[in-house]
Amino acid sequence: MSLSAMANILTFLLGNSQTRGVWTTFTNAISSVMMSRLILNLRDSRLSIPLQHSNRTTLTLPLPVPDFDSE
Repeated sequence: MSLSAMANILTFLLGNSQTRGVWTTFTNAISSVMMSRLILNLRDSRLSIPLQHSNRTTLTLPLPVPDFDSE
C-alpha cells in the first residue's frame, strides 16, 4: 500500500500532463482491498475470545450476539 501511494505521488511530481495520476485508481483500489482484509483478519471466525488461564489452558468465551427478533 505504501509503495502504491509513493508511486502515485511520484507520478504527480515527475509525470507529464498525460501520465500524471495514472496510479490513482490502482492506489484507491489496493487501499480498499487491504483495509477490508485487515478488518476481516481482525475478526475471529468463531466469534470467541481465547483467554489464557493460569495453568495454560485456553478458555473461550462466546461473544454476545444481538437479538434482532425482539420488538
